[in-house]
Amino acid sequence: MNDHTLYTAIGNHLLNNDEKLKNRLDELRQETIQSKNLPLNTSTSSAVEATAVDYFSIIGKGLVHSSKEEMQQQLQEWLKTQAEYLVSRGLSLEVVLYTIPLYRQVLREVVLIEAKAVEADVELAFYVHGYIDHLIDESVATISRTFVNYHVKALDHAKQAMHELSVPLVPIQHEIAVLPLIGDMDSDRSNYLQQRTLERAADMELSNIIIDLSGMNSINTEFAQHLLRLVQALRLLGIHVSISGMRPELSQTIVQLGISLQDLESHLTLEQALEKHHVYHQREATNNSPLL
Repeated sequence: MNDHTLYTAIGNHLLNNDEKLKNRLDELRQETIQSKNLPLNTSTSSAVEATAVDYFSIIGKGLVHSSKEEMQQQLQEWLKTQAEYLVSRGLSLEVVLYTIPLYRQVLREVVLIEAKAVEADVELAFYVHGYIDHLIDESVATISRTFVNYHVKALDHAKQAMHELSVPLVPIQHEIAVLPLIGDMDSDRSNYLQQRTLERAADMELSNIIIDLSGMNSINTEFAQHLLRLVQALRLLGIHVSISGMRPELSQTIVQLGISLQDLESHLTLEQALEKHHVYHQREATNNSPLL
């Protein structure tokens, strides 16, 4: 007997007994929950088990009608789609992986049943069983990669949203805006701050920007350098830059770092900076008003 006969028998079994296979899977799930107290509730398990018939069907059709390579490719594509669906429903990778041994057990039982039915020798049965185990292992790898990629993308989106919120260039009055900096500044955030501030300042056609540091926890050398580069770049755009909220501990840190801000206009509070700009613009408006 060759392996084709056993593969065909297994494939037909998977295609013709979908309800029995699903019931067996549910039976194993109940046993697993009771014996190991695993986090598999009805709603999450049903979402995973809803894919059981399709999973067994793809393997069955592949074993009967297709080459192994075609079946494996189709299976990987289907698994990726299903994993994306499951993770979008909020299922964790832990819950999904807990069900994989159940699928493995069902397929293992099918191999044993059909090996006996066609009177396959032990060596052939072990060979086919090994191939089925390989399919399960590949399934685990595909599902895991899909979940990881999904969460990496979600983290990237969250990081992008956080960066957007971390550059709140707030217009105060005509051509004047405040850039309040809050929390700690790492390298990524500092780079994004510089790039996005320059873009928004140009789009808003600003002439004055007040950078408020009162919400910052600390200043390190890297951020101080980024801040100076930002100030220099804004000045090249013709924008006047001043700083407010320079608390004593922040100013002391800057001095200790050996960074000079002598030529940068500084105010103790944002209110003082805004008041100065308000008075300045009142004077400008008066000086530029037509003579009566």
